[in-house]
Amino acid sequence: MIEKEIWDKLKSGRIEALEEIYNIYFDSLYSYALKLTLDPSKSQDAIHDLFVDLWKYSTKLSDTTSIRFYLLRALRRKIHSNQTTSDRIDLDDYRKENPTEQSSHESGIIKEESKRQQSLYLQQSMDKLSERQKEAVHLKFFGELTYAEIADIMEVNEQSARNLVNRGLDYLRKLMISVIMMVTLIIL
Repeated sequence: MIEKEIWDKLKSGRIEALEEIYNIYFDSLYSYALKLTLDPSKSQDAIHDLFVDLWKYSTKLSDTTSIRFYLLRALRRKIHSNQTTSDRIDLDDYRKENPTEQSSHESGIIKEESKRQQSLYLQQSMDKLSERQKEAVHLKFFGELTYAEIADIMEVNEQSARNLVNRGLDYLRKLMISVIMMVTLIIL
């Protein structure tokens, strides 16, 4: 079923359309909410509140060309309106309190170790970006959104969205080049 049909069914008050939207988009919404809240429980609560509101106001919903975009934007607003100052914790503090679980088996497979190290380094590098840059890069590459959609979600103009993504990528490239150079020097 195409998006417009699903959305029209939701707007006409059909509960199965809400269920279908939930089933299709929950994983994507949860991933995005977790990036914003760093709290699985608050992420799920925000998503459930969003769907309660969708149902409650289903007959008043405006038309949309992208359900996913509509949901991401609404979820971001819901999370920001629900957050208090004490909820806005530092990502580094969160990671210190919840360290990544290490593998209990040393398999010796170099390829797997290399992938893990690259992933860890990328995550550490992403942590060095500003919160806005992280959000923009996440929306662009994990959310696969256009710059216009990113701009709307983040409530900035399209050029600012492009700048956030590009500055984030430039910084990540510089970090990667320096690591490659260090590894090369160590090997030599």
